[in-house]
Amino acid sequence: MNILPLIAVIVLGAMAGTVLLSVPALLGWYRRAVTLEGPYPFGKVMQRLAISADGAAGREYALTAAVSQCITCDAAARCRDWLASGGREGVDAFCPNSSILRQLT
Repeated sequence: MNILPLIAVIVLGAMAGTVLLSVPALLGWYRRAVTLEGPYPFGKVMQRLAISADGAAGREYALTAAVSQCITCDAAARCRDWLASGGREGVDAFCPNSSILRQLT
């Protein structure tokens, strides 16, 4: 009896289970990132520009990439200053996500 196929099935099943268990965690991270309560300013920027997460349906991949950029952005302090100013103009001057934000408005 060859045990290799059985081992392969067990390993692949474990890998698939790990992926399936991580998807809800990733979706939860994404939802927190684009909400106003999230630790990153992306959701607040979307609100300031009158972009709703529901209105961005179908653009989840682009939004996920934008949130990733937001998390590692060097302009976070400038972004928070812009948010504190209450204005709507000027985000293009510092935000690496300005192109996707313009597409969504």
